[in-house]
Amino acid sequence: MANQYRRNMQAVVDRVSVLNFLSYREYLNLLFKSLKKDVPGVTHKDFSELLGFSKTNNTIRLVITGHRILTKVAASTICKAIGIKGLERRYLLLLVDFNNERVPKKREETFNHLIKLKKESDPQALNEKQIQYFGEWYHPIIREMMDLEDLDTSPEGIQQALRFPLRLDEIKKSLQLLEDLGVIKFDAELERYIRAGDVIETGDVVDSLAITQYHQKMIEMGKDSITRIHESVRTINAVTVSIPVEAVPLINQKMSQFLDEVLNIESEMNEHTDVFQINVQVFPFTKAEKD
Repeated sequence: MANQYRRNMQAVVDRVSVLNFLSYREYLNLLFKSLKKDVPGVTHKDFSELLGFSKTNNTIRLVITGHRILTKVAASTICKAIGIKGLERRYLLLLVDFNNERVPKKREETFNHLIKLKKESDPQALNEKQIQYFGEWYHPIIREMMDLEDLDTSPEGIQQALRFPLRLDEIKKSLQLLEDLGVIKFDAELERYIRAGDVIETGDVVDSLAITQYHQKMIEMGKDSITRIHESVRTINAVTVSIPVEAVPLINQKMSQFLDEVLNIESEMNEHTDVFQINVQVFPFTKAEKD
């Protein structure tokens, strides 16, 4: 039975690549669920043994449930046990650094290293311009500004309209990037840039990386807005609640409905004179006992 488990484990490892993950917990959890789907009788103890630990060692289960971090030593043990080598091994070890790092600047640096490894594994999987688009806060903002009727869309006009400082060379590079991505174009008749295309198309591989980077930047901008922008034109609200984890899907649904309503309001407006950022987020401070 042990040999059969190992053969099934190898098959799972071959089809579930760590390169598609930004969380070692999610990676290990999917490995276990995939193995359990192939071999219904497999247990967490069996899984632990297959990953190079003893059956009595519950480290992996605690890692998956968020009660313990994965160390580099443990990650190396896993790599050796299930044959993760080369670039994928480097990625998993770097993923440990990324998930465990708490200093924002270092975490961002590690994130960029993950992107490079991902691109190295499959140059076609990542569109560098898509990564650039989500990597700086101002690219989506400048794109949205193209809808403003009275905006001077020259670099100087964009710089003057922004409440946050941005160099002219950054604006020029942004305009070029947005043109290259096909989301804005220069209208010779209007003598200004206008929006073109609806969305930035990304594949499954790029989504998690790009969106993570985008939200990190927008949260930073929200923090900066507290002191940079007068309270008369910005709103900061927060609430801390004690709820069962089962209530989170309902809250997420309400948040989605709210954002849909905001988009409806935008579409109903006859004038577009300013660009606003609206962030909503929910996250746990405590660990649920059932985890």
